[in-house]
Amino acid sequence: MIYLYHGILQENFESMKENGINPESFWGDEHEAIKYSDCNKMVRIDASKYTISPNFYVIDTYIGTNADYEAIEAWKNSKKTWKDSLKIFGSVIVEERVFFDEDYDII
Repeated sequence: MIYLYHGILQENFESMKENGINPESFWGDEHEAIKYSDCNKMVRIDASKYTISPNFYVIDTYIGTNADYEAIEAWKNSKKTWKDSLKIFGSVIVEERVFFDEDYDII
């Protein structure tokens, strides 16, 4: 099972609980997601339950700025799937609105 993580901003948490996390939101591995949390908490989901795409915003930024030659080369030589995006850049996009269980999905 592959888990994806989304950093929580405390000011948005109540809205996220009520309305879910917006479609086309950024998700990633634990290392990347925690950077976007101001309260040291993340939402964790099972990737197999969602439609996921590579995060081309991040990928295009890397390519446009030549930020990391090895990552850019790894992407160019990959199949360019969402799993490649997660492995190489630590980031993907979840297409659907994500609802979560506060007692189970918050880590």
